Amino acid sequence: MGCQATGTDLPQLSHKRSSALSNAQPSMGLATAQPSIQANGPPGLKAVLLPHMATLAALAECQTAVDNLQTDGKHRAVEIGKPYLDKNQDQSAFPITDFPEVEALIRAAHAGFGHAEPQWDRINVIIRSYRKGGTLTPHVDRPDIFGKDVYTCVLANTSNSRLTFHAPKRAKWGDSAVAYRVPEAPGLCVHLMGQARTTWKHEVPRLQTGHRLPVS
Repeated sequence: MGCQATGTDLPQLSHKRSSALSNAQPSMGLATAQPSIQANGPPGLKAVLLPHMATLAALAECQTAVDNLQTDGKHRAVEIGKPYLDKNQDQSAFPITDFPEVEALIRAAHAGFGHAEPQWDRINVIIRSYRKGGTLTPHVDRPDIFGKDVYTCVLANTSNSRLTFHAPKRAKWGDSAVAYRVPEAPGLCVHLMGQARTTWKHEVPRLQTGHRLPVS
């Protein structure tokens, strides 16, 4: 693994459908599992598995956007919706209407967590493409810029790295270590709020191999 800190993986999500979703088809945009509270992770971290076909469609759309960038590098980004990234980044923000598959995935994520749809005029979406050597340093998302709820969905990951959370220095989490790695799989969407959002730092350790493409 790219992260040298010892830690415990979050428990794997159950792929068993709930009774309410047992007859739902993936094309309907419904999540395939009830939201799972990550008991061994930071408080406020939940996860849900999004439909396979919706994930594939969003992946194709996002990969095309990344491939169309005029730059190349270990970590590239495409921004959608309300601008956040600095103007000297790869690309200024695109309207969400240019990305119908991403929009559909966002709707599926909110429905999967039982949340109302986002305020589309305020939403910020960042597609990130990590290659060998790419990394995202440990940080806490700024509460003055982002809302209290943050979502991230991994569309593809063939790398050795994954989203990792670090407890505050003085935090004691039972007898376990204080680094927690998300069990990433295509379509896994995590929701951050509370301490997972404001206290625990998260990072993407430097990739040694492969490719990782999330949308947040």
